[in-house]
Amino acid sequence: MKLRYLPIFNFCLAAALIATACSGGSSTKSDKEEQTVYKAGIVSESGNSDLEQGFKDALTDMLGSDHIEIDTVHLTKGDESDAVNELREKGDSLILTESESSLSSAYAALKNDKDASIISVNVQDIFRATGTEEPEDKDDRKTGINVTGISSNPYVSDQLSELIEATPDLKSVGIIYSPDDTDVVKSDRTLENFLTQAGIEYREYLLPSKVYRSLLTDKTDTSSATLLNSIRNSDEIDPTVPQMSEGFAKHIHPDYDDARLLKWEKAARKSLLDASDQKIIDTAVKQNDALYIAGGSCSGKISDIVKAAKKAGVSTFGGDHEAGEKTLVTLWSDPYDSGYQAGKMAVRVLSGGEKASDLPYQYRSRTSFVKLYNKDYADKLGLTFGKSFHEYSEYLKDYTPGSNTTRIEGTEG
Repeated sequence: MKLRYLPIFNFCLAAALIATACSGGSSTKSDKEEQTVYKAGIVSESGNSDLEQGFKDALTDMLGSDHIEIDTVHLTKGDESDAVNELREKGDSLILTESESSLSSAYAALKNDKDASIISVNVQDIFRATGTEEPEDKDDRKTGINVTGISSNPYVSDQLSELIEATPDLKSVGIIYSPDDTDVVKSDRTLENFLTQAGIEYREYLLPSKVYRSLLTDKTDTSSATLLNSIRNSDEIDPTVPQMSEGFAKHIHPDYDDARLLKWEKAARKSLLDASDQKIIDTAVKQNDALYIAGGSCSGKISDIVKAAKKAGVSTFGGDHEAGEKTLVTLWSDPYDSGYQAGKMAVRVLSGGEKASDLPYQYRSRTSFVKLYNKDYADKLGLTFGKSFHEYSEYLKDYTPGSNTTRIEGTEG
C-alpha cells in the first residue's frame, strides 16, 4: 500500500517545486514586503515631542521599525513652502501637521499633488485652515481634498458638564474671547446653545488680541479693513459684537423693563469694546458665577483673568493646555494619544493604498480626556472634587505619555 502512494507523493512534490521555480518562489512577495520602507514627514511648528513620538510609535507598532523612515522639518516663518517641498523631495508622500499654520502651509504646497496626503492634528476647522469649502454632505466627515485628521478638542458639552460640576448653583457664565480667533468663536457658539438648553445665562466679553487691536487702530490700511470685514463675516453672528442671552440683563438688573433693558444692553456692549483689558476682566468676574476661556488668542491674559476670578470666588474653565494649567478646571488630553491616532490613519495611507480624501476626519474618544483641577484654586474657593477629578500638577507629575493609549501589537523588529 505504501509503494502505491509513493509515486503520487513524488509527483505532487515535483509539481510544487516546478511551480515555485516558475513563480520565483512563494517567499518572493514576503521578501519584497520585508524590504519595503514607508516614508512619512512631519511639519513641526510646536515641536511637541510627545505628539511626534506617538505618531512614530504607531507606525513602528504596525509596520515595524525596519520599515519606516520619518523626516521632520521645523516650520520657520517665511519658508513654509520650502519646508514642505523639502519633505516631498525626500520622497515623503504622507505629511503630518501639528497646527493650523503648518496645515495651511502644507496644503498650499501640496494641494495639486495627487500623490500627497496630509494628516492634521490640533486643527478644529480644516476648511478654514485650507481655504476650501466644506462639502454639502457633512455626515461622512470626508473633506473632499487630500487632507484628513484627528481632532484634539474635547466635546463642548463635556466642557460645560465639568464647569457645572465645579460651580455650585451656576446661574451665569462669562465667555471671554477674541473675535479674530475663529476656532474659539465657533466653540463659543456651540457652548451658548448648550447653555441655553440648560437654562444658564451667558454673556460674551471681547478681549482683543494684539492682531485685532492693530486692525482697529490702522484704519487707513486697506488690508486691515479687508481683514476686519473677513472677521465680521466669519460667523453667522458678527463676532465683533459681544452677544448675551435674552435673560442676562435681567439676571444683573431684575427690575429692568424692555426699554431700559435694550438701552443698557447697547451701552454695555459699546463700553466693553472701548474698555481696557482689566476693566473687561473685572466686569466679567463681577457679573458671572463662572468664566469660560477657550484659550487661543486670549492665552497671554490667562494669569490676569484667573487672578481676578480667584479673588472674587469665581470658577474658571480653560479650554486648552496653556489655559488649563491655571484655571480651576480643564479637560486634558495626552498629545501622545493624538499622535498615535494620527499614526494609525497614516498606516492606512502608507501600506493600505488609501488617500487622505478617503478617510473621515476623526474625533477623539470621550474617555481619552481627563478632568483636572488646580488644588490651590479649589482651596481658595472652598471646593472639593470627587474621584473623577485629578489634581493638575500631581497628575501630570506622575503621568507617562501614552500610558492611557491602547497600542497595537504589531510587527516590531
